[in-house]
Amino acid sequence: MKASSIWVSALAMSLTATAAPAAQTDEAEQPDFPHQASDLPVDENVVYGELENGLRYAILENDTPTNTAALRMRIDMGALMEADDQRGLAHFIEHMAFNGSENVPEGDMVKILERTGLAFGPDTNAYTSFDETVYQLDLPETDEETLDTAFFLMSELDDLTMTESAIDNERGVVLSEKRVRNTPSFRNAEARYDFLFPDALAASRFPIGTEEVLSNAQRERFADLYRKYYRPERAFFVAVGDFDAAEIEGRIREAFGDWTVEGAEGPEPDLGGVSDRALSAGYFQEEGIPTSIAINVLDPYEAKADTLENRIEQTRRGLGNAILSRRFATISRQEDAPFLSASAGQGDFLETASIASVSAVTEPEKWADALGVIENELRRAQEFGFSQAELDEQIANMRTAYRNAAEQADTRQSVNLANSLVGSFSGDDVFVHPRDAYEIFEANADALSLEAVETAFREQWEGETPLLYLSTSQTLEEPEAEILDAYRAAASQEVEPREDDAAAEFAYQDFGEVGEVISREVVEDPEITRIRFANNVMLNFKQTDFEDDVVRVRMRFGGGALETPQGEGGQRFLFSNAYAQGGLGEHSFDEIQRLMAGKSVGLSFGATSDAFQASARTTPGDLEAQLELWAAYMTDPAYRPESLAQFQQLYRIFYQTLGSTPQGVMNRDVTQMIHSGDTRFGFPGEEEVETWSLDDSRAFIEPARQNAALEIGIVGDITEKEAVALVARTLGAIPERAAARSDFEDVRTVEFPETGETATVRHEGEADRALALVYWPAPDGQEARRARHMSLLAEIFQLKLTERVREQEAATYSPNAYYTGYRTYPGYGYFRVMLDLKPEDVDPFFEITEELAADMREGRFTGDELDRARRPLLENIEENQEQNGYWIGVVSEAQTDDQALMRHRTQRADYEDVTLETLKSLAAEQFDSANEYRVQILPPEAS
Repeated sequence: MKASSIWVSALAMSLTATAAPAAQTDEAEQPDFPHQASDLPVDENVVYGELENGLRYAILENDTPTNTAALRMRIDMGALMEADDQRGLAHFIEHMAFNGSENVPEGDMVKILERTGLAFGPDTNAYTSFDETVYQLDLPETDEETLDTAFFLMSELDDLTMTESAIDNERGVVLSEKRVRNTPSFRNAEARYDFLFPDALAASRFPIGTEEVLSNAQRERFADLYRKYYRPERAFFVAVGDFDAAEIEGRIREAFGDWTVEGAEGPEPDLGGVSDRALSAGYFQEEGIPTSIAINVLDPYEAKADTLENRIEQTRRGLGNAILSRRFATISRQEDAPFLSASAGQGDFLETASIASVSAVTEPEKWADALGVIENELRRAQEFGFSQAELDEQIANMRTAYRNAAEQADTRQSVNLANSLVGSFSGDDVFVHPRDAYEIFEANADALSLEAVETAFREQWEGETPLLYLSTSQTLEEPEAEILDAYRAAASQEVEPREDDAAAEFAYQDFGEVGEVISREVVEDPEITRIRFANNVMLNFKQTDFEDDVVRVRMRFGGGALETPQGEGGQRFLFSNAYAQGGLGEHSFDEIQRLMAGKSVGLSFGATSDAFQASARTTPGDLEAQLELWAAYMTDPAYRPESLAQFQQLYRIFYQTLGSTPQGVMNRDVTQMIHSGDTRFGFPGEEEVETWSLDDSRAFIEPARQNAALEIGIVGDITEKEAVALVARTLGAIPERAAARSDFEDVRTVEFPETGETATVRHEGEADRALALVYWPAPDGQEARRARHMSLLAEIFQLKLTERVREQEAATYSPNAYYTGYRTYPGYGYFRVMLDLKPEDVDPFFEITEELAADMREGRFTGDELDRARRPLLENIEENQEQNGYWIGVVSEAQTDDQALMRHRTQRADYEDVTLETLKSLAAEQFDSANEYRVQILPPEAS
């Protein structure tokens, strides 16, 4: 069954070809793998096979990272296969896979994996969708013991016991997950499916199921679904990693070759379809939901093989939609924009319908204006098409994506490859090597002419009547009539051809005299070079071969949140959300997007707790353009008024969603409470943000932008000579900076709140949702060894919390124990326990948390618990040694933070050397009940 794919992205499509035409297959005799019915060249590095019992598999040798592997088991069974009295059981069975099988007692599987170094969640997980269930194991080693354990546990999927007692024990956990997922956005999705797809099975088969079934379904209904669909002929196993493919193929045969199931296979469901409908409007209203308006056109689903011809056609449509989305982005940056964002897309929905859509996210009172603009722009594109310049911009971006993927193909991560193999198989798509995709893209680029793209774009909108859908917090008296009236008013307006954008060249390529290197130091451990230019700009460099044709770069300056005005710490969001969008003196942000088409550059700015920061992932060939961009922003930022207006609109939309869930209220309010009201934490009020001006933005950012010490980290596939030369003529050539970071000593104080009665905060969401939070003051993060020992205590507490609250009490889906130790704020840190519960369970679980804290305080934890907590952390450290994302964090502060390199050098020993007695001593100090700060986030009080 084809996987759900509502949108098709042009940039994600691979144009590939061979000389042979697509094979014709009988509908009753489908191919075992998608490439067998296609003219696209499958990646020849993948070993495909099928066992006699029908289980199919794909094996790919890959050594990034070394000595690791990713295993996946896909079962062709999801919520669509459920009967009415089984709704939610496909997902429930996924839970039961971790709760007992013929050879693994209930409660043992996760412990076995933890002892092998796999953390529950990051390395051991599963998911259930409408049409599939996928189990995931990410192995930290590929030694015989680890592979034996992993294949043994994967093979247990064919022998789940699902006892009545185990099912009953897990009901509360699944119901808790349903409560957590029952947000305004989820309820809106249900309403949207009901409106758009009233005749489709999917509208009544959301994987989370119904409370009635989850609470009452008996084992026989589980077993019925399991027997019919957990079968070898519906299984697809994927192994990617640093191993010998022949050995893995043997393991697959040994582990799964004797898998048989008595009885008949379950039937394929009747998915329904779409029928002709008149112009109509759907409406969903609820507080806390962002306002979104969409125009949709539905066609019946048409099955198509994944062939060159079909991919070209999809890509043409995708290019047209990308151009229209680009136009929407330009409009969104206007000072009085009618929407925050808008996009166009097209794709298939669960073999039920083909849907083309344009949609906009806006403010509640602007929905009609937003509808008018997206209707007019859609019709403008249909009537007058696009310009060659617009198409060239999107093709340049696409070409860059293909080229980069080809250059970087040999160092793809095993986890990503495993997920891609599953995704390709699920979507009936051919798994094509990126180098083949790039070569054939170039060979077929002429097929992406302006005329062909315009024709494909128009065809997706022809023939069917639009279906309009509005979700909003605004109450309408006659919603359907009001929406239709607004649409008809927009449709009655004439549209004119769009004026072409003026051509320009990037104005920031000469920053003055090339910077001179005045000092250079090679650090042997961990093999980095520290360089200083005459203008005091610092460069820390590390060459690696972990990612082919990839360069990670980070720039830090000033104090970030430490620079915010007293009592106005929320202004840190101005740098994160409005600085880049303000553009440059010579170019608007929109013009920068056009000028950088086809280049791998980024403008991700943010204010961290102790620095202003920009980060990017680029290529050796585009590093120069990236550094030119940053140098331009460090010398000539524009602070255009539309950037502030867009941020304020974004914040209004975002802020209204926070009160609708307990987690949103925690992030908004409790985060600030736990820091004694310090406004550098949590979120500022909506009214405060409305008072901010561009003068506030300049006053906050400009002193650091002009003068603060500036440090750059560069890590990746580039030589030191090349990197130094590029920095020398860009950031190394800007005016002189301060030689050292300011210490900000007078603003580094943060206080833990006074303890006492439980604090109560209210959310505005569902009456069955609550959050129980317990905090203890904890050591800061300045002493790395102590902070790491605190992290181990958090992991051990997490094990106990999961065992007691999830496994024994079945009260919550995802209990959490967490330690935060700040290096920015001396003397401040905290330890937190968080439980998502029913309101009536809050007080009892405060007491359970205290019992567990007493266990920790009195040293009632074991060497086995320490090992299960420590092994995944050590494996993560090992994997990080081959991750540029890790190294850029180490390198970027290697001159301004004298402990940065020491923290890297000592991390493994700090975890390996700690004894159980040391941790028990630390726990005795940490979990003092007199220091607890409790918060309960409860639903609205009954009126």
